[in-house]
Amino acid sequence: MRRLNFLDLALVVLIALIFAGLFDISFSNNKTIAEEEPIEVSLLEEGTALGDLSLEGYSGVEVSVNPGLIQLTSECRAIILNINQDTSYSIKKGLDGDVDFRPLTHDTIKSILENYGIEVMMVKIYDLKTGTYFADLFLKKDNKILNLDTRPSDAISIAVRFDKPIYIRNDLLEAGTEVC
Repeated sequence: MRRLNFLDLALVVLIALIFAGLFDISFSNNKTIAEEEPIEVSLLEEGTALGDLSLEGYSGVEVSVNPGLIQLTSECRAIILNINQDTSYSIKKGLDGDVDFRPLTHDTIKSILENYGIEVMMVKIYDLKTGTYFADLFLKKDNKILNLDTRPSDAISIAVRFDKPIYIRNDLLEAGTEVC
């Protein structure tokens, strides 16, 4: 059984506070978290120019996982991301729809999102710099859409728990390996 360490717990609390502030969620005594957050995010109003939501130049991928590796496959191309054992375990549990005796960090994040009525829309892996991939996790509540910069492994861990699509920019996929 994997226990939450201090950093995992701090991440969960930080995410809950960010979502509460950005989505105007009230807590007890009708107080609302201040809208000023020190983390840069992009909050998009529905119905405006949502270029970040465009899938032009992106392909949907299938996710498979082995200890320490995520494979993202589309058509006959695949990329492999190196990750730590805990994250690969979390993705595997998410893909299987299985929750441990005690929830993992990504299961806790799923519960927070569900309880606040926040919908996971999709994940987009959009860049590769010096061996590091970059991704956005898109969340929606009412008419607000949050474009959250995140590690691809964390975004994938959350998306698979909601059975939501994962996309990768085509040129990144083309640089991958042929698998057919």
